[in-house]
Amino acid sequence: MLTLHQSRRIVVCISLVLIVLLVISCAPAATPTPTLPPTAAPTTPALPAATPTTPALPTTETTTPPTPPSAEELAKQGFALPELPRITCEQLRQMMSVKDPEGDRGVDFVLVDARSVEWGYNMGHLPGAISIPNQPEPPYTEEWITMQLEGLPTDRLIIFYCCDAGDEESASLAEKLIQLRAGDTENIKVLWKGFSGWLQLGYPTSTE
Repeated sequence: MLTLHQSRRIVVCISLVLIVLLVISCAPAATPTPTLPPTAAPTTPALPAATPTTPALPTTETTTPPTPPSAEELAKQGFALPELPRITCEQLRQMMSVKDPEGDRGVDFVLVDARSVEWGYNMGHLPGAISIPNQPEPPYTEEWITMQLEGLPTDRLIIFYCCDAGDEESASLAEKLIQLRAGDTENIKVLWKGFSGWLQLGYPTSTE
């Protein structure tokens, strides 16, 4: 027969075995770590090869300036001496921009300011213009004006201008020159709309 002491040892051993089995059965099962599929390295798409381009050559635009109205139209609009040849501000501006191979002005002409010297020419005039006032003003007498007109070259275009809406001063001075030349109107023109028209187009002026 088993003694009391031995029976107790058997009970303790069985209890320990049961405890171990219970602990093992209650422990959470190990979760396997999922294996991620290998990721492909991102690839940079190949850029298309650049096609060499030929730069476009600059184009030169030539604009034909407007022509002045006919004598009949000038008369209807109230311009003085409409029979005198006219030139527009755009035409004159184009003539000023023409250069010869040496860099000088290609179109040879004389530009005459017929306005008052003090209240017109000295306050601003067309580039390169000379002053011959249509009306005498101290110290410029009628004789002095006549001498200046007689000294203008006959082989160059003479262009008169003023600031009157009807070209009165410039046309009057041009008529004086025509009379001095025995009625010859060759190489004599009047700037249509004059200094006012020049300013309206934003063209440059000078005080020199």
